[in-house]
Amino acid sequence: MVTILFLAANPVDTISLRLDEELRAIDRKLRQSEFRDIFELEQQWAVRVSDLQEFLLRHKPHIVHFSGHGSQSSEIVFQDDSGYGRPVSVRALSSLFSTLKDNIRCVVLNACYSENQAQVIAQHIECVVGMSRAITDPAAISFASSFYQALGFGRSIKTAFELGCGQIDIEGLSEQDTPKLLTLRSDPRNISFQSPSDRALQPESGMQTKSCIRIRQVETDGEASLVESQARFITIGRAPKSTMKISDPQVSWEHGQIILMHGTYYYHHISNTSPTTVQRKGESYLLRPGKHEDFPLRNQDRLIIGNIKLVIEFDLIAEDKGYTTTSKKPENT
Repeated sequence: MVTILFLAANPVDTISLRLDEELRAIDRKLRQSEFRDIFELEQQWAVRVSDLQEFLLRHKPHIVHFSGHGSQSSEIVFQDDSGYGRPVSVRALSSLFSTLKDNIRCVVLNACYSENQAQVIAQHIECVVGMSRAITDPAAISFASSFYQALGFGRSIKTAFELGCGQIDIEGLSEQDTPKLLTLRSDPRNISFQSPSDRALQPESGMQTKSCIRIRQVETDGEASLVESQARFITIGRAPKSTMKISDPQVSWEHGQIILMHGTYYYHHISNTSPTTVQRKGESYLLRPGKHEDFPLRNQDRLIIGNIKLVIEFDLIAEDKGYTTTSKKPENT
């Protein structure tokens, strides 16, 4: 599941913005998209400075979208306890994302003069969108709705950004050059939220795969459970909802996923802070934090996650148009 956290602030001493229309437009486009079932849109309104840490910790978003005002000094304007504007400095907001970056892959600052803020946040987050100057409500809404529509159809962040700017141009708003995409750590052409884990949730044409996977723990300093499953999608991490919950401080909340796709199991590395090592017949393959790599698994591979070693065992029987292949060697006849 991809969580989008929509943060909105329109202090009483600032010009009224059409933030509710922006949210409705985003929600409608996501609901009409191909991969709508993998997106969860969370919303928080009248966001105060004191709320920011709590909301990021509570929702653990993959995308953070701020809608509201920005100052000419590149400060995002939240609210104080009385509802009045409270600017947050570039340094303070950057520090927040540096600390709470574990799940976040994209930040959208849909606010005036937010480009400088985006540049600093991009030192910690893979993709950040900011506005180079003031942006009108119609342009902000057009950009956001098209951006998320593209993500919902499995397009990359780069393509989504270009379509968002293009929609502003199509509507004749003459602000298509205002949004800026900042990427210092990754190529936005290679980042989408329709990864192999999402494709695994879609029906496969022409192939039915029967499978059983067992994840067995050995040599551990923490706690984990034996998992045996016929599911196509298994999650690993400290989160209570994980298929395999691991109580180890070196393991991320959402650390990785095992996905069955087109007859092959893949390990999809999620963590932005901790690595995973795959061991296979005396060789080791390091999956680094923040790279979000997909690694094809073989029977008896071992995953080193934190202080825990997991042995992967599986049986696959893939049937395609009357032909059958299995993971076991055929007997001599």
